[in-house]
Amino acid sequence: MVGLALAVALPVRLLPLLGADFPLNDGGLFVAMGQDLIASGFQLPLTTSYNGGAIPFAYPPYAIYFAAALSSATGIGLPALLRFLPLLVNLAAVVAVAILARRLLPVPASSVAALAFPLFPSSFEWLVMGAGLTRSFGFFFAILALFFGHRLFVMGGRGNLALAAIFASLSVVSHPAAGVFGLASLFIFFLVLSRDHRGFVSLLAVCVGCTVLTAPWWGTVLVRHGLGPLTAAASATEPSQTVATFASLVLLGGSASPLLSVVALVGIFVCVARARWLLPLWLLATAVVVRNLTGPPLALILALLVGEALGELILPGLGAPGTVGSRVPGSEPQVAAPATGGDQGRSTGRWARVALVTFLLGQPILAGLSRQVWGIDALQFIGAQERTAMDWVSTHTPESSSFLVLTAARSWAEDPASEWFPTLAKRASLATPQGFEWVRGPQYRRRGQLYDRLKQCFPRDATCIESLAAKLGAPFTHVYFSKALRGPYDPAPLAVSLARSSRYRLIWDGSEAAVFMRLSP
Repeated sequence: MVGLALAVALPVRLLPLLGADFPLNDGGLFVAMGQDLIASGFQLPLTTSYNGGAIPFAYPPYAIYFAAALSSATGIGLPALLRFLPLLVNLAAVVAVAILARRLLPVPASSVAALAFPLFPSSFEWLVMGAGLTRSFGFFFAILALFFGHRLFVMGGRGNLALAAIFASLSVVSHPAAGVFGLASLFIFFLVLSRDHRGFVSLLAVCVGCTVLTAPWWGTVLVRHGLGPLTAAASATEPSQTVATFASLVLLGGSASPLLSVVALVGIFVCVARARWLLPLWLLATAVVVRNLTGPPLALILALLVGEALGELILPGLGAPGTVGSRVPGSEPQVAAPATGGDQGRSTGRWARVALVTFLLGQPILAGLSRQVWGIDALQFIGAQERTAMDWVSTHTPESSSFLVLTAARSWAEDPASEWFPTLAKRASLATPQGFEWVRGPQYRRRGQLYDRLKQCFPRDATCIESLAAKLGAPFTHVYFSKALRGPYDPAPLAVSLARSSRYRLIWDGSEAAVFMRLSP
């Protein structure tokens, strides 16, 4: 089943990578941080050089250290590593989910869940892109922590306790939201599986172990920067964003797998009807507690609910063998005898089951492939011509220059040019929020607001940029204008206005980008 899950997962994940010669979407911040680590001899720097050098080096560093060490050992550049390393870790997570599903659900529900998980777009889209380096590692380690945490609460054992604490710690020092997901999930496991003195002691021991093992990271941050970076990062995401992500995934399956989400909703009713509270409570807790990385955890739980619905209700209703009772760890699930009937009835039921499973699992595969072919998601990248323009900026503009990076992307989270510009051009981008969630104060939100409001200038002229920058306190010296069509905005009117304006001089013009110098700041 693990091999089949990988076979299902690979096509939709690999296709966008094969068409790119650069990391998908984001990752510029982590490349800069990895380069900072290498330059410092792997001593944790005080700040990162990214986007002006004012961002504290407070981000959980495991994945960044891993990539930097691998780059130093192999001679492969960090951008090249960020093309495929997140994909490999995400595929490892697919295997880990299959193993966890076998632990939590009986057969055939666990098999269905293992196949359903990689079909949810949210199980990979934000994990295989460049910055998926940290997200993928964090999610992978969280799954392993849950596997051993489940064994701990059901079976006990020092080995399970130690491994649960180790993997929970690795999750925390890889990605903050993944660590929150792992620890919150362990708490739900405790409430449902082992709500007694032994279970409480086990949970407490895991939390203490996790705190001790992660102390070198958070202790260094506290000594150098105080609580500011940690509290700023914790408050960077609005609760409404998490609610919106939850609604999108549960009701629409992330837009590409609505049928699976409908089946998952059926799974919720199955769990409630049979008083199996783990998955419904886990789903609710994840939606409430986890921020910034809500998609993959919800995809995991929805896949388990799909397994419950298909394996426990729908397929048995078509004459398939079902399971009786709950999964008992360490034993084989009991299988109910199939309904009696003639050979023709059994054959019809078998073909009905095959057709249903093929349809439910095949539709998301086709939908996912079409998303990659038509490029209607965040899995895009900056091409060679834009990278050439950014490299030119790094050598032909003053180091003190401040840029407005204008692109047609829908949002800054899906804008590769905006994030990669500070790394490749080595100049400050005033409307790039990445990294500033770790800076105390309004910079993160102010940069996000500037990015969003600049979109209002696309159908207008250069005076819109001037007035907006003045209003938001963003003095700029240059404009980098991306000509790539990555979103719904038409760049032509604003590009023509900048070229004709007496306040700007065109200093670089290529097929994918133009650079303007502001003459009267």
